Amino acid sequence: MYFYSWLNPGLYVMKKIQKYLTVFFVLSFLVVNFPLNVFAWSHYPRLYGDDRYQTSKAVAEKYNSGQTDNIVITTGTNFPDALSVSTLAGKLKAPILLVNQTVSQSQDALGYISEHMANGKVWIAGGEGVIDSTFESKLTSMGNTVERVAGLDRYETCLRVAEKVSAPKGTSVFLATGENFPDALSIASVAASEGYPVILTPKDKLPDGVKNYLLKQQPSEVFIIGGTGVISESVESAVKNTLSASSITRLAGQDRYETSIEAYNNFFNDPVNIYIASGTDFADALSASVLAAKDNAPIVLVDSKKKIPPESTICYLEYLGALDYPYDPSNPLPPDMWHLIRKQLNITIIGGQGAVLEKLASNIMHLVEKPPGTGRGYMQNSSLPPDDCDYSIPKSHHFYDIEGSSMPGNKKYAEFSIIMSIYNHQTRQYDEEFYRMQLQELRSTILPVLGEDITNKIIQAAERKTHENIAITERFETDTKKVVIGSTPGYYHVHFQSWAK
Repeated sequence: MYFYSWLNPGLYVMKKIQKYLTVFFVLSFLVVNFPLNVFAWSHYPRLYGDDRYQTSKAVAEKYNSGQTDNIVITTGTNFPDALSVSTLAGKLKAPILLVNQTVSQSQDALGYISEHMANGKVWIAGGEGVIDSTFESKLTSMGNTVERVAGLDRYETCLRVAEKVSAPKGTSVFLATGENFPDALSIASVAASEGYPVILTPKDKLPDGVKNYLLKQQPSEVFIIGGTGVISESVESAVKNTLSASSITRLAGQDRYETSIEAYNNFFNDPVNIYIASGTDFADALSASVLAAKDNAPIVLVDSKKKIPPESTICYLEYLGALDYPYDPSNPLPPDMWHLIRKQLNITIIGGQGAVLEKLASNIMHLVEKPPGTGRGYMQNSSLPPDDCDYSIPKSHHFYDIEGSSMPGNKKYAEFSIIMSIYNHQTRQYDEEFYRMQLQELRSTILPVLGEDITNKIIQAAERKTHENIAITERFETDTKKVVIGSTPGYYHVHFQSWAK
């Protein structure tokens, strides 16, 4: 073939040109038919751009692709002034757009405003220290009116925003820390849909301005978002003393993800839609708050760097997945037919790969789509074991996870790992039968490789884990393998790992 092409250079060149033209036309078709800001990896939609500003515009386009009378802009460089704008945006039915430090760096937001607003009103949240006066000049020159809502600091700014919301007296409020963003974002969509103002406070002292606002508004209920590590008991006491007739409810967990789940459980017991966004940055979740409010949906926060959701989030997602199936034990269907009777739970990912990894998004989809009781082995936290691994992966199992080395051939990394859980996420409690099922599956997996003696010792060690606070560490060796079975106090997981000697 090469000899023939060498004798016929013209034919060779023509074939090359034909090949490149084919590739060009295919790529052109893809670009035209798949917009950059909405793309489906697998079968879940994702709203995203190259950065937070493009993602913000993509979300705004999804929220309102037509004309709008109001738009809220806030800085994308820091979170404090942004945390309280969801309620105002919800009231105004306004998209939230993030802007950068200068007008020239904020063309995505300005482009949306130019395309979707004529003689409307742009609300600027934050002082000139975060969004300078050149924005006002630019927006006015585009034919819009501008109103800046700002105070001397983040706490005054949130109160000025709350005043613009003009919630009726007695309306419930959210009290969140002004020192970090996740807790406020957990309830952002609720705040936007219900019209509940988000009020920020430092950890240890309720500001006088907040006291005065609460006295004036007399909310029927104050939801304190976060544990005493972010909003102290002294602040809670100050709220109670200020509002003796109001109900005070604290929604809190051990970390930002558990706290967010407490909020979801309180306000979103059976949503039809959910949005997934990073819990390690504020930008995407904030942009999506009014979109989520429009769909009466929670914004579920996840760790951008992980391939599986946080433990508390897994429980919530599996709970939603179980709700989707009107399971009738007297008339069961095979698993491949469950989609015929399940209620559709629509999931949208906010942000690109840097915000929510594709593997993480895929694992989330599996959590809500698998029939209840099938376990979590369908999630993969790492690469699968290499082809020459001695262990055979069970086709069906109830393990929390199966992992292979992320660096095959590196002796520091286990070639094969199985993670089991003593916690049944369907019943939300320790489940001996559920755990023993996993131990049986572990036995059948490792017995052909390790032999009966060591396998029995591993199972006996694992059986000691009957409570989360029990620790296990046992090491064994064969002629070809080093293995360990272990569990850390305070965790539900039991971890089996194997290395080739």
